[in-house]
Amino acid sequence: MERDAFANAALTLCRNARASDSVRNSHFYRADIDTIAVLVDADPSAYGQGSDNQPTSAGAKAFFAMPDLTHSRAQETWGKAGLGEETFRLSQ
Repeated sequence: MERDAFANAALTLCRNARASDSVRNSHFYRADIDTIAVLVDADPSAYGQGSDNQPTSAGAKAFFAMPDLTHSRAQETWGKAGLGEETFRLSQ
């Protein structure tokens, strides 16, 4: 794996995420030589899969370049603690 290409793809993902008005922040962290974590701070309904906010063409290109450079170990959507309780109350 080419380390520069790997880091540049992650950086491009973060920059494109930050270009969205609904994203508060986006960073990547290198855990070891072939592992990175990309953290995007946004409301789940306002950014990412299932939202109305679609990536730019450069963002989509960066997203699809990642599997050529690495493999995904995990993908998680984290929410605020009260979000689950709020959803439960709405369902009643």
